[in-house]
Amino acid sequence: MLASAFGVLASGCANKDDIVATQSSVGIGSEGGLRSSPRPPQCQAGVYKGGLSATHSALSPGDAGLDINYMGTIAFVITESLSGEFTVPDDTAQLSGNGDASSFQATIHGGRCDEGQVQATLENGSYTFFTDAAKTMSTTYTFQGSITGSYGETGDRDAQDDLSGFFGRWNTALQTPYGRLIVVGEWSAARTE
Repeated sequence: MLASAFGVLASGCANKDDIVATQSSVGIGSEGGLRSSPRPPQCQAGVYKGGLSATHSALSPGDAGLDINYMGTIAFVITESLSGEFTVPDDTAQLSGNGDASSFQATIHGGRCDEGQVQATLENGSYTFFTDAAKTMSTTYTFQGSITGSYGETGDRDAQDDLSGFFGRWNTALQTPYGRLIVVGEWSAARTE
């Protein structure tokens, strides 16, 4: 009897290679059908250009803030090494802009991109503003900071080609006679080449 039970089970098996999945990327969708898991966005080599703006500034973390109103540009290149590592070469990455009677610039240094997340430091920063209405006298403060961002997506989340670029946040610490002025903001950059 046991032999006949195995015979019935064996007759339902095909002698073809089985497909074995070691990691599932398929789930059940909201309408009962199968759907694949969205793959994490990956870094892409290329030239990125975009804009940035300040959203808040304060002399201390609990401070109500000062109004530093400026907008600017950001430009950087992401390269891929032979080992598959994505970096931002230091000699190509700049952040600069103008505000109400002010200007700023910094070098984006030590940038890396891993799994769609970019991070770097802002170095050799200078923030200059005019101290008189005639704009003949100015004061310059130095700053350092950091910048982080993620790939933004448009359209279908499963399609890598629909990635539009990066968006993120930056923060700086200006060295002033009154203390460190913390300035934070947002940025975005699209792949242009």
